[in-house]
Amino acid sequence: MVECEVCGKDLKNTQGLSGHMRIVHGSQSLPEQYESPALEHPPSLDEQSAALDEQSPSLDEQSAALAAVLDEYSVELDQRSAALDEQSAALAQRSVELDGHSAALAAVLDEYSVELDQRSAALDHRSAVLPDALVGRYKFLTELGVSIKGRIL
Repeated sequence: MVECEVCGKDLKNTQGLSGHMRIVHGSQSLPEQYESPALEHPPSLDEQSAALDEQSPSLDEQSAALAAVLDEYSVELDQRSAALDEQSAALAQRSVELDGHSAALAAVLDEYSVELDQRSAALDHRSAVLPDALVGRYKFLTELGVSIKGRIL
C-alpha cells in the first residue's frame, strides 16, 4: 500500500499514486521517494578504450613484476628439487646398505638358530640319559659304600 503525501489516501501501488497525483492534485510527477532513479548510459567504446589504454602500462608493469617473482620461485623450486633428488639418492643408497646388513644379520641368526637347535637336541638327549646314569652311579656308590663298610667292620 502506498499513501498519498498530500491527502493521505491509500493506493495499491505507485502507478495508482501516479494517476491519483495527476488527476486529483494536478501534479505531473511522483514524490521523490517513488521516482525511479535516472538510468546512466554506459561509457562509449572510445571512452572504454581510453580507460583501458590508461591501465595498460600499469598492467604491463604488474605483469613484468609477476613474471620476475615467478622466475625467482622457479629457480628456488629447481634448487629444492635438486636437493630432494640428492637426498632421495642418498636414502636409496642407505636402503641398499641396510638391506645388505639385514641379509647378513639374517644369515648369522640362521646359523645361531641351527646351533641352538643342535645344542637343544644334545641337552634333551643328556636329560634323557642323565637319570639312567645317575641311577647307575648311585647303585655303584651304594655297593662301594657297602663293600667298604664291610671291610672296615
